[in-house]
Amino acid sequence: MQGGPWRELEGRRRAGDPVLFSGTLRSNLDPCGSLPDSRLWEVLGAVQLRGAVAALPGGLDAGIAHGGGNLSVGQRQLFSLARALLQDAKVLALDEATANVDHATDELIQRAVDGYVRDGCGRVLVMIAHRIDTVMAADRLLVLAGGELAESGPPAELAAAGGVFSRMVEATQRRDGGERGR
Repeated sequence: MQGGPWRELEGRRRAGDPVLFSGTLRSNLDPCGSLPDSRLWEVLGAVQLRGAVAALPGGLDAGIAHGGGNLSVGQRQLFSLARALLQDAKVLALDEATANVDHATDELIQRAVDGYVRDGCGRVLVMIAHRIDTVMAADRLLVLAGGELAESGPPAELAAAGGVFSRMVEATQRRDGGERGR
């Protein structure tokens, strides 16, 4: 795609970085301007940003600095997730959506995504993640090692099977002092 807000991304994006454009919160959430405010507020509630946006001067029309520089990393990630949820796609792919956020924001993202895929509309989530906690609620994991599929199945079964995922869980537990890892 040439021109437009996507030009801002050229050579500046890292995996896991949320993408926001200069403009307003509204234009970042609904670039085509086709959604009613009620839908925007509904999704902002799902990602726990409703109160934060309502408190901003201008609310949905509050300004966003280039790249979302006037927001925290967690807020940028949650706004990017809200924009993705507003697309109402049957398949949502998230690549390292929780890589650069704190544990509390990680949990917010997981709850919002869980609600999205379990709403009875037959949606599918493809999540690429390195944090064990991020994938433990999945229905099915595909575990890669050396660029190859090493194993697949429900997380609890894989964690108990003694394979690649089991070793990942054990390493995370050792690193985190026995708590299930981030």
